Amino acid sequence: MSEMTVTTRRDAERIASPKITTRRLAVAAAGLAFASELIHLWVLPGEFALAPLRGMFFLLVAMAQGALAVNLLFGPRRWTLRLGLVLNVVIVAIWAFTRLVGLPMMITFVRLPVGALDLTATALEIALIAALIALRRMDPSAVARARG
Repeated sequence: MSEMTVTTRRDAERIASPKITTRRLAVAAAGLAFASELIHLWVLPGEFALAPLRGMFFLLVAMAQGALAVNLLFGPRRWTLRLGLVLNVVIVAIWAFTRLVGLPMMITFVRLPVGALDLTATALEIALIAALIALRRMDPSAVARARG
């Protein structure tokens, strides 16, 4: 009888495994989004003082990352994953553009320096992109079950 319990327990673990894996990945992705949000909020006052338009951009990014993190915690749906992917790809692309080409200023482009905080935020966003892609590749029903 104990063998039947072990077999049943193994079967239960095998069946529940995608749900647990999906849930853990969604929580990890939410943590990455929250960390990115915190970095953007940390530098927000300095950006507002330097250039209010850039400050607004940082505020919108922080709000979007926070909303993404909450949605990932309470059940990632397909639109959440898609929107999160687009958001973070755009953020990383803008960061790369401003470091490689620069910000348009009057007549020329001015390249921004690479700092520790912005590099950390970008690394978090790249890891978040990878996590969102992994969540999208999982079985959609497993993603739906992970909300529980």
